Amino acid sequence: NESAKLHLGRVLEWELANPGDGSRALMQIPGMTDEAADSILDWIDPDDQPRQFGAESDYYQRLDRPYRPRNAMPDTLEELLFVKGVSRDSFYGAAGVSSQSDVQDSTAWTTYLTIHSAERNVDGSGLPRLAINDSTQSSLDDFESQLGTFLPPEVARFIRLARMYGTFDSTEPGVGPLEADTATNNEATSHYQILSLADLVDSSVQLPPSSSGSTKGQLVKSPLTLDSPESIQQFRLLEERTTTALSSVMTGRININSASEPVLNALIGDPAIASRIVQQRMTLDATERSSTVWLLTRRISDLPMFRRIYSHITTRGDVHSAEIVVYRRTGGPFLRRKVTIDAANDPPRRVDWV
Repeated sequence: NESAKLHLGRVLEWELANPGDGSRALMQIPGMTDEAADSILDWIDPDDQPRQFGAESDYYQRLDRPYRPRNAMPDTLEELLFVKGVSRDSFYGAAGVSSQSDVQDSTAWTTYLTIHSAERNVDGSGLPRLAINDSTQSSLDDFESQLGTFLPPEVARFIRLARMYGTFDSTEPGVGPLEADTATNNEATSHYQILSLADLVDSSVQLPPSSSGSTKGQLVKSPLTLDSPESIQQFRLLEERTTTALSSVMTGRININSASEPVLNALIGDPAIASRIVQQRMTLDATERSSTVWLLTRRISDLPMFRRIYSHITTRGDVHSAEIVVYRRTGGPFLRRKVTIDAANDPPRRVDWV
C-alpha cells in the first residue's frame, strides 16, 4: 500500500508551513543525511534558493553533464537519483543493487517514500461521502437532515451549529472559536469551515447573544466525547460517511495500520508513540482497524496530538505497488520489475513501471 509511505508532497507541505518540519520528517528515514534531505526539498520546492546542506540550479549546472532541478514534484520517485546526496545504494538498498538477492533491503528509501499514495473519498459502500464544508448545499436545514439519516439528532445539530458559529476546545478554558473562514452573520447562508472532524470531539460552540440583550449566548457542548463508547462509535460513523475535503481523491495521507515506524515517526515526531502504534495495531479487530479513532481509545494519542495529525492519517489507500521477479530454472532471478497501480482514480491505471 503506497499510503504506508511518506508522500513527498506532504513533506513539502509541512516544510512550507513550518520551515524545518519537512527536513525533520525526512531525517527519520534510515540512512538519510542532512545533505540528501535538504537537497530533496530543494529539488521539489518551487524556489531556487538552496538550503543549508542542499542544492539548486547553480550546483547542478556545474556538473559535467549539467541539468536543472525540477522545482516541483517529480514524475517518478527514481528521479531522486538525480538529487545531490542520493546514492543508488541508499535509494534501492543493498538488495536493490545485488544480483544475488530478490528481497528489498529494509534500508531502501523506496520502502519509505512515495509520490503516488492516494485514496478515493468514498465510504465503505463506494458512495461519495457527505461533504461537511460544501457551500453549495441549499440550506443548513437540508444539511442537518442529511446528517440525521445516520447520526443521532443531537450530533447532527451540533455539527450544524459548528458550521454556523465555529468550535473551540472545551478542555482549554478561555480559548475562543477555532480559526475558520466565515461569511456573513446570516444563519441561512454563513458557515465556518470545519477544518478537521477531530475538532468536533470534546469541543463546544458559543451561540451569539439572544435578542433579549444578554451579554453572552448559550454554550453548547459536543455530544462527541472521549469518555463515551457510544460517542466513539458515532465518530466512527462520522469518519466513514462524511469528509471535510471537497475533492473526490485525497492524496498523501499515511495509513496508520500499515506504515512503518520510521514513517510514523516522521509524521508524529515521537519514536516511542510510533513504536506503540506498531505494537498495538497487531491486536486490533476489524472494527477498530476501520477508523483512526483507535489511537484515542487505545490511549496512544491524546486529543491535542490526534487533532494535529488527523488530516494526515487514514486507514485506507487505493494505490498499490508490487514486484514481479522471474527466475531461471537454475541460477536465481534474472528479471525484476516493480509496478504501481492507481485505483484511486477511475479507471485504474498503471502509474509506474521500473
